Amino acid sequence: MTTQHLKAWLQVAGRAYAAGATVQSPGGPGAGLTRLDWNIAGRCTAPVWREYVGAAPTINPLYNRMLRRGKEVHAHGGPPHVLELNVRCRQCENCLHARSVLWRSRAITEMRAALGRTWFGTLTLSAQAQFQMMLQAGARTRRRGSDFQLLTPAAQFTARHQQINRELTLWLKRIRKESGSKFRYILVAEAHKSGLPHYHTLIHECEGKPIRHSMLKKQWKLGFSDFKLVAQDGDTRAAYYVAKYLAKSATARVRASQAYGGGIDDISQFICENPSPPISDDNKNENSYVEPMTIKGSPSRDDLFILSNGS
Repeated sequence: MTTQHLKAWLQVAGRAYAAGATVQSPGGPGAGLTRLDWNIAGRCTAPVWREYVGAAPTINPLYNRMLRRGKEVHAHGGPPHVLELNVRCRQCENCLHARSVLWRSRAITEMRAALGRTWFGTLTLSAQAQFQMMLQAGARTRRRGSDFQLLTPAAQFTARHQQINRELTLWLKRIRKESGSKFRYILVAEAHKSGLPHYHTLIHECEGKPIRHSMLKKQWKLGFSDFKLVAQDGDTRAAYYVAKYLAKSATARVRASQAYGGGIDDISQFICENPSPPISDDNKNENSYVEPMTIKGSPSRDDLFILSNGS
């Protein structure tokens, strides 16, 4: 259960109602909607139930601080304001297919909106680098009270990816620094047959000088890389290629520029007004969006988007 300020809850609940949420019980005079049910699981075969609760602030400063931070608190007075959600499990075949379609649509949108060229690339790690990342992931896991060797293969892959993710950040920063250019990107982590991660990427040039092939390869320090330009004649095969790995396994991870393929701050409005991802003109914020590992509390951007295509 996620508890939010009542004002924030009312904004989400209002848009949920506009998008088809059903009212279970009305509030008193001036209270508006107090309990709604919203099914955004699409064709998921094992939907997950979540609660999104709105609570009014009180004179208790500790309670209000917990409320601002999204902590679980108990409402004081008045009827509860609850949005009940059925969201995707992200594990079944239908969910994996929907995720692939979603990110493919976003990638195609970015390719069409790019002011410059788009690079398609593959990043792999040498045996030495893989071993080093495993040691660092093991140390990080031990600090959290677990044993890396006792983790499931999927959990080991996630731990390795989280460690490599830091190196990916440095790689992106080095490209920005050397090129002096702005760009947007998507990175998809896929497991080899051995279970070790490698990455597929699209780099979309936005502003500044063109990014050189030699620069992309030189700045990847952990192993081998291969890059080629995507044809600028509307060819979207690279987007299909990158996204198809998301339909193969739930362990595949996604990292992308903020609002990749969207540029929408209010995702609920996006659901109601856009059947497919719009083209974004906002390339100023290059902060990263990292796909959440599990569904916790309120619905994620991906859960809400998928409602619009009914997958």
